[in-house]
Amino acid sequence: MDARRFWHAVAHRWVVLVLLLILGPVIGAVVALDLPVHYRATTAVLISSDHIGSIDDLAAGSQLAVDVAPSFAALVTSPAVLSPAISSLGLNTSPGQLAPDVRVTVPRTVPLASSTVTISVTSTGRVAAAALANAVADQFALLVPKLSPTIEGASAFKATKIEAAYPPASDAGLRVGGGIGVGLAAALALCWAIVAAYASNPVIDRREVATRATSTPVLGTIARVGRKVADSGSERSLVTTISALAPRVQCLMVVSPRSGDGRTRTAVNMAVGAAQSSRSVLLVDADLSEPDVARLLGLDESAGLKGILAGTASFADVVQPAGSDGLNVITAGSITAGSTSHGMGHPLLASAAMSRFLAAARERYDLVVIDTPPMTVSSDSLALAAQVDGIVLVIDARRTRQRMLTASLRRLTVAGGSVVGIVLNRALPPIQHRHFGADAELKRLVGV
Repeated sequence: MDARRFWHAVAHRWVVLVLLLILGPVIGAVVALDLPVHYRATTAVLISSDHIGSIDDLAAGSQLAVDVAPSFAALVTSPAVLSPAISSLGLNTSPGQLAPDVRVTVPRTVPLASSTVTISVTSTGRVAAAALANAVADQFALLVPKLSPTIEGASAFKATKIEAAYPPASDAGLRVGGGIGVGLAAALALCWAIVAAYASNPVIDRREVATRATSTPVLGTIARVGRKVADSGSERSLVTTISALAPRVQCLMVVSPRSGDGRTRTAVNMAVGAAQSSRSVLLVDADLSEPDVARLLGLDESAGLKGILAGTASFADVVQPAGSDGLNVITAGSITAGSTSHGMGHPLLASAAMSRFLAAARERYDLVVIDTPPMTVSSDSLALAAQVDGIVLVIDARRTRQRMLTASLRRLTVAGGSVVGIVLNRALPPIQHRHFGADAELKRLVGV
């Protein structure tokens, strides 16, 4: 993992990480205290061969005992052993219920002609654990000769309990210290997973993060101070930045991945800024499902782009002046005119009528700014991508992650669009500078 991304992820998620590191050990300790107390008693049974008459017999018997020990050990948790052990103690349980509490281990090698099987039994009482372990070992020792092969009419192997089980002095459950350790380990693992997930798909909250995520230029950032967004000066100067990067852009589309990214306000301020520089500018609201330009500028929404595309209005009928700087606006028009179902796109925007409208707009104005609907809501933006000279992608820096950014750029490119750059709305100030607007970004991009 890249160290820079790692520490950026830690800084961005430090509150969650600290809470996890505090809560993990606390929860582990509470769970340890809440667990029922269990005790474990252990005994050992020796499996040996009775037929050792020479050194050669000793070596052969030793190896054979080691070989057969695992097979005999498998019998410890069988009903053949557990049923008589339960009966001898008068317990109200079954072999199937008792078997999970019995653990059997077999050493890999044991010196001489023998092999040791260790039997551990867990119970809620000290005395009960010891009694169960001894009963199981005794029944196992009785069963081994019965199932052993015979040599000269006698069993080849015998089993002897060599270590009796005694009531354990302490419980075998998870202690508070162990619970704290387990909780801390789980919290650390979860913290690492969160940091790794964020580092691989970070929030594009600063210009530096966007620059690392994509080679598409960052045209500017609209910084936020606390919960307030900075003034619109940076947005209005974006046109200057775009003109320096792509001087032939006459028809500019403004789009965003999702609703609420600040796309419409950015488009309006860009158009206003361009008009203030003595350019003839047309702002078009092409969001036919949820238009917002008319509301922001206080214009009439009854006649607009829908009327032109539907053939019920002319260009001159729907153009409205906005302010005193020479900015003209064509709103989306009434909701009923030429509307289609929300989210499915408007065929009118991909029609020949839209192409004729754009051609007419290019002839009349130096710059045409088109506000389009979010890409996740409608396919309108993709329908227009190939018909404009350039595209500005506006993202909300508080919630847009790297994968969404790169996916949006890829979709626009595949649709035939040319993305001029990205605007980060509600971005955090850069690390190097407290304020970072389009003017500083322009100098960086053009090498001034």
